[in-house]
Amino acid sequence: MALSGGLILLEARKREADIHPNGRSLGFLLVILVICLIAFGAMIWTGPLAVALFGVDDSYRNLRDTAPWKYLGFILGGVGLVAALISLVEHRVTLRAALLGVAGVGALIGVFDLAFDDLLLPPNGDQ
Repeated sequence: MALSGGLILLEARKREADIHPNGRSLGFLLVILVICLIAFGAMIWTGPLAVALFGVDDSYRNLRDTAPWKYLGFILGGVGLVAALISLVEHRVTLRAALLGVAGVGALIGVFDLAFDDLLLPPNGDQ
């Protein structure tokens, strides 16, 4: 992303375009920040809240590497993040955005969780 941003900056300077931030671009960045904070919060708290709500006898720390507990936060936060960002850019909420979120999160689960036995999906690996 940094490389892409740098290339865009260089192209803008070549054309001597006005690259100063305005209220609209700062508002857009603020909305993206809020979306990311909500999605990351969902990733962190969905699993522990689900364990507490369903009255499981064990703690989330002990269950964080067992299905379905290890997937709850990652799926909810990941799908929400992707769908919200797509909806923000398209200026409308669509089923396509949610399905792309599901596909992206499913691919990440397939690549990282199913392929590696000792790897924990975020945010479970940091606890």
